[in-house]
Amino acid sequence: DGTRTPESADARARLGSLGYASTSAPLRDRYTESDDPKRLVALDAKMQEAVRLHTSGDREQALALASTIVRERPGMRVAWMTLAQMQRDRGQLDAAIASMRRAPALLGAYLTERGEAAEAVALLTPAAAVQEPDPQVLIALALAQARGGRADAGVRTLDRARSADPTNAMLLVQLGTVQLIANQRAEARRSFEAAINRNPDLARAHSSLAAIHAEDGRTSDATAAWREATRIDPNEYRRIFLLGISLARAGRNDPARACLAFIAANAPASEFGREIAAARAWLSAH
Repeated sequence: DGTRTPESADARARLGSLGYASTSAPLRDRYTESDDPKRLVALDAKMQEAVRLHTSGDREQALALASTIVRERPGMRVAWMTLAQMQRDRGQLDAAIASMRRAPALLGAYLTERGEAAEAVALLTPAAAVQEPDPQVLIALALAQARGGRADAGVRTLDRARSADPTNAMLLVQLGTVQLIANQRAEARRSFEAAINRNPDLARAHSSLAAIHAEDGRTSDATAAWREATRIDPNEYRRIFLLGISLARAGRNDPARACLAFIAANAPASEFGREIAAARAWLSAH
């Protein structure tokens, strides 16, 4: 049914480790004045400025600019996706879901995050039933299935994506995340390790494995994996911080402490000053 189920902080943290945004858009068979290259270049510049504002911490201005872009070009799917992510980051999940009605994979992920896994499955199943479904749709469906207590179905859904793209290491990370949501910790760890073996430069695989190390009390192993993840992609600092906060809210102070201590000691202050301050405040209180 469409009943909303409460979502634990652990589940939210694991959901947050998934990356759903896709900037690809289908080619169109009709073009209008709004498709003039000069206008598109100007819109792209606005999009880049909105993203820059968001990542630099000026999220109110970023949200305002992204809203302007979708008003100017309501058919621009990537603009709606960007706006939705900014709304979600500001805690405006209902607004984010409304924005994502044009992009089912990310909308499904947001519905799942809100605890509406059954609605997400209903939304995504038809999109996944086509002969060559969007891989992001399959990933979002697998996550929703796992969150709804059907981990085996989620694994089968991801097997479809992996059969179409067998060398994609990120799909192994997604598989591990589905397994982790289902509390299949040993299987999840093997999936993350397999992803690293397939692509040692995949930051998310290192970060996901580190999370398991932290939850199992292997802080030194977690720290080493986080160092590698953030060396590859500094954006992982923010994901580690969010994981720590989610674990803290769930009352899991030991793994939360590992996450937040790593942020306090290692994150660059120029980019993650707010996260460092929040991490230190929590650590000093606990």
